Amino acid sequence: MSMYKGNVPDTSEGWSYIFRTENMYDSEWLAFVKYNDPEGRYVNVKIVSIEYVENKANYWLRYDKKLKNISNTGRDAVLIKAHRPELYETIKNLLKKIIDCSVFEYKESC
Repeated sequence: MSMYKGNVPDTSEGWSYIFRTENMYDSEWLAFVKYNDPEGRYVNVKIVSIEYVENKANYWLRYDKKLKNISNTGRDAVLIKAHRPELYETIKNLLKKIIDCSVFEYKESC
């Protein structure tokens, strides 16, 4: 089985580190976001493994702020949900807390 390690995105291109998961699927995972949607509805998310893992080590996702969920339209969203469901749920819950409940915009639902 081939092993891969994630590629951290370049912060000079607008990516910001937001969290690190506990060890899941033989690695801890880092999450980065990039806010580049002119309407502000979507947030680009990149998930990368910090250790070598089987199969995919990078996932490109899109978080929908209106639906408060990861968009299911991308190929990587389908793959992570199917093959690494615990990681998917952890990421989804953390994104919801960090993006929807940011310190910049207080919401009672948080």
